Amino acid sequence: GFGTLAPLAGLHFVQPDSATTAMLLEGGFDGADPGIVFEEDGGATVGVGLNEANAAALELRTGGSTRMTVTQAGDVGIGTDAPAERLDVAGMIATDGIAFSDGTEMTSAPAMINRLEWVDPDPIVGNGGTDTQIVTIAGVQTGDVVIANAPINMLGVAIANAYAGNGVVAVELVNARSSTVDLSGSNWRFLIIKSQ
Repeated sequence: GFGTLAPLAGLHFVQPDSATTAMLLEGGFDGADPGIVFEEDGGATVGVGLNEANAAALELRTGGSTRMTVTQAGDVGIGTDAPAERLDVAGMIATDGIAFSDGTEMTSAPAMINRLEWVDPDPIVGNGGTDTQIVTIAGVQTGDVVIANAPINMLGVAIANAYAGNGVVAVELVNARSSTVDLSGSNWRFLIIKSQ
């Protein structure tokens, strides 16, 4: 026991009133990385310590490799020792949802539908002609957010509005060209953001 006459564990520290830190580990020479290693009977280890070579970042290591890094600036990296944001993850993340600072939440990922062709599209006359195209997309529901992207060969055709219904997406188009536009065979992209 350190600071106590009645230790409650194999090693027990009691912080004195005059100290701001209960225990201090300091590298004894330049390049020494202070840290603690925990080892089980089978030899598996978990370590935590400072890495002087990485700007004195705090690192959590398992199996001899660094798994998580906390920089002096407070950025946290998982799978990377050089996080560029408050949380920087190298690899896939499994989550039930994301809560944003404005109070909104997202519990499902946007669905990207690539290279979707119109079915029997109507031509749009030039000089401001308009038309609404309806596309069947499984899983789309009223209230979902739709972002439509025109293909490059459709320059001059503007998307005035895009909205979702149950199982369909409606896209209102305006043709700013001087000639009629035939949408047959053109490939469009839709980003569907599911409503909550």
